[in-house]
Amino acid sequence: MQQPMTKCAKSMKNIEITGDNWEKLVNKVKIAGRYGLSPRPILTFMADGKLPYYKFGYIVRFDPEECDRAMARYRVNPIPAQ
Repeated sequence: MQQPMTKCAKSMKNIEITGDNWEKLVNKVKIAGRYGLSPRPILTFMADGKLPYYKFGYIVRFDPEECDRAMARYRVNPIPAQ
C-alpha cells in the first residue's frame, strides 16, 4: 500500500513514503536504543533540529540511515598514540 505524499517535520521538504520506505522507519524508543540512549535525549535532539524525523499527525518516525548521518557530526576522533 502506497502512503500519500507528506512533509518532513523539520525541513518541510516534500517526500514520498512508499511501502519500502515506511518499513524501515522506526519509533523514538528504537532510535534511542540504537545509540544507547534513553528516549529523553532524542526529544531534545528533535527540538534542537539535530535529528531528522518524520511526523504524521501525532506519530513520529525516524529513518535510521538519516539519523546515522546526523549523529556522525558528533563523533569525536581519538587522539593518536605517540
